Amino acid sequence: MKVNFGKDSVPRLYHISEQNLNGKILTPRVPNNEFIKWGVEDGETKRVSFARSIGKCLTGLGRNILGKVFYVFEPDISPDKLKSNIVYPTKDMVPDVHITHEVWVTCPVKLKYKMMIKVVSAGKEHTLIVHRKDTDTDYVGKPCDWEYERVFTPIEEIKNIFSKIHYGWRNPNTGEAVHNEEEFQKLGGNVESIWRLGTPEQTIKAEVGNCYDTVAISREYLKRAKNIQFRTFFMVDKDGVFMDCPTHTFLIYWDTDDEWKWLEGSWGPFKNNDWHAKNPKDLIKWIGTAMANMDRKEIQIHELSGYPKYGCDMTEFETFCRKGSKVMTCKPEKEYTK
Repeated sequence: MKVNFGKDSVPRLYHISEQNLNGKILTPRVPNNEFIKWGVEDGETKRVSFARSIGKCLTGLGRNILGKVFYVFEPDISPDKLKSNIVYPTKDMVPDVHITHEVWVTCPVKLKYKMMIKVVSAGKEHTLIVHRKDTDTDYVGKPCDWEYERVFTPIEEIKNIFSKIHYGWRNPNTGEAVHNEEEFQKLGGNVESIWRLGTPEQTIKAEVGNCYDTVAISREYLKRAKNIQFRTFFMVDKDGVFMDCPTHTFLIYWDTDDEWKWLEGSWGPFKNNDWHAKNPKDLIKWIGTAMANMDRKEIQIHELSGYPKYGCDMTEFETFCRKGSKVMTCKPEKEYTK
């Protein structure tokens, strides 16, 4: 049945799948399930099925799903279009709707990724009695509620780590955080000579680091994931002398959305951003131009084939990075050079 909503009322809906359907458009159709075959579910209305909670999505699967991992999506559709194309089926239309809270959308729907979940245990059972029209017999089912927990993708895990790391320095002797540059220099010299590239574990524990440290974390986590392609870069003032110019390291990765995305853990305005592009050169140029605009200098970008060794100082770090293959030079945009 159709439902009238208030002026600003929009239902929160979810759809789950064992496949990553992010960005995919689902076309309404009549499902091929047992209830349809038995003649007890609406076999005429073409729809995309959702539920009003993630748990009810799992209940609606009606089978043993313990241990399975699912992608969770929300409809990426305007509120007005959703309001005019939503149907709340009755029990005559869906026999177990009072258990599953199923909701139909009768227009094509683009899906937007929300999270991944893993089914960890079975909960309450529901008794369902359906009179089958095909055999004129009663079917007694026991649909079950399922308990689940969130599963983080490698990218989500990295971003969660970055959200806890602040820009700063790690005391290489004690491993403790030093948030003030002047205090860091009191350890015995300038930043370049005192700083050491931390291991991911050291940076995560101290909860401080710079771009060199956070890219090291990204690289290690993505290498463990094995199935995520990534590239690492080093940016430096094109005409600057050694150890006397702005530098930055960054990483881009190939996402399941069929796009290259920038994974940034240190550069304040862009930390945990979602900048992306189909062509990696477009994304690399955008990042390089952002730095060129900020420093009002031409920026040379190098691609790294590996990464400096943990424990190296800044001189060793930059020496390694400058040996990377040159990718492009980015100039400040005119409005930034006035």
